[in-house]
Amino acid sequence: MLLLAVPMLFVGCSKDSLRTGEDAGTSSNGVAGSYARILTVGDFMYIVDNTSIQTYSLADATTPSKVDDQEIGQNIESIFHLDGKLFIGSNLGMYLYAISADGSPEQVGQVQHDILFNPCTSDPVVSDGDYAYVTLNTDLNGPCGQTSLVNQLSIYNVQNINNPTLVAEYEMYNPKGVGVDGDILFLCDNEAGLKIFNVANPTNIQMIAHFDDITTYDVIPLNGLLLVVGPRNLYQFDYTDLDNIHKVSEMVIAS
Repeated sequence: MLLLAVPMLFVGCSKDSLRTGEDAGTSSNGVAGSYARILTVGDFMYIVDNTSIQTYSLADATTPSKVDDQEIGQNIESIFHLDGKLFIGSNLGMYLYAISADGSPEQVGQVQHDILFNPCTSDPVVSDGDYAYVTLNTDLNGPCGQTSLVNQLSIYNVQNINNPTLVAEYEMYNPKGVGVDGDILFLCDNEAGLKIFNVANPTNIQMIAHFDDITTYDVIPLNGLLLVVGPRNLYQFDYTDLDNIHKVSEMVIAS
């Protein structure tokens, strides 16, 4: 049986929880879910709040020092890093930054969600380098109620990071966290469970597995081991064999 690879991953159970993680590109010990608001890349730490991104130098780990502070926009939800690029999610759009030589982020592109009324959506984002995968969801129990439902997976071509383009949109039940490993996309669809897609062709993605007996909020793929966070449970799935993806453990993390 696969065992938990790290002592504990604090991947929050809601979009308002704080999640931290060291970027997998610089360390094999720490990762974060797609709702992360803090991450480290090399000797720098990046923190997003509702409107801005702050950069801290970790050259002296005992005394982190702020080296940059930039306004981004409104309703910032998440930050994701890949290959020196930062993907920042907001319910208004996606903001793309490149990390400069001195560690400060420089905005290089953005997209605005084509939604007439979207103050009650959240927007985690991940990328494989060629495409960015964004989920928009309406909080079914939030102030919007049933007045403006937006629940979809959006896929953007980011090969030209200066000019990301929308490739496809797919309706979902209430999608939340996402993770990607190669051509495989893992999507948490709240009460509709865990959905796993082959996204080799972004305009015609194919579902290869669906676990509809669990509620899911966020997900972390770890080279064949999938960590899935629900409202009360942390699940582990083995996806080393895509024809036999199966749950290997379940742990209660909240009463």
